[in-house]
Amino acid sequence: MKTLHRKVRKIYLLQQKKGKLVEVDKMIKHNARKLYQQQLIDNMVVSLKRMKKRSLEKWTKYIHRWAKRKGWWEFPNSPLEIHMKIVTEAAEATEEVRSGNPDVWFDEKTMKPEGEAIELADAVIRIMDYFGYKKWDLEKMIALKMRFNETRPYRHGGKKC
Repeated sequence: MKTLHRKVRKIYLLQQKKGKLVEVDKMIKHNARKLYQQQLIDNMVVSLKRMKKRSLEKWTKYIHRWAKRKGWWEFPNSPLEIHMKIVTEAAEATEEVRSGNPDVWFDEKTMKPEGEAIELADAVIRIMDYFGYKKWDLEKMIALKMRFNETRPYRHGGKKC
């Protein structure tokens, strides 16, 4: 990735020295940024593939331990506060869609991943963290709920999207 970054920077600097039009410069920066972001995504996917496959239970424990290490449970929140943090992540995902942003993109300054998929992943992380705090078994709860859902009729409840 460092090599890619150097190449992109070199192209950018050459364009600046030649005094090309600003529009061309912007286009190069935009294309270089997209290329760099795609390279970041590809590298993250490779890293994820290397990660040991974890069950939901192991992910829940891992995420909760991580949250405790980062100080998120130093002063435990009420269940209502935690639920609202989960809702906030879903609202942020909705805002990403409304803004017309890609599913995954990176902030130019911090390279922090953003987008609908990232915000929904944040919601899942918060849910798993709370399950870890409560020592609930997420896999069992999903199985229990799905077992009941499978008995329900087609589009039960008359709800519309």
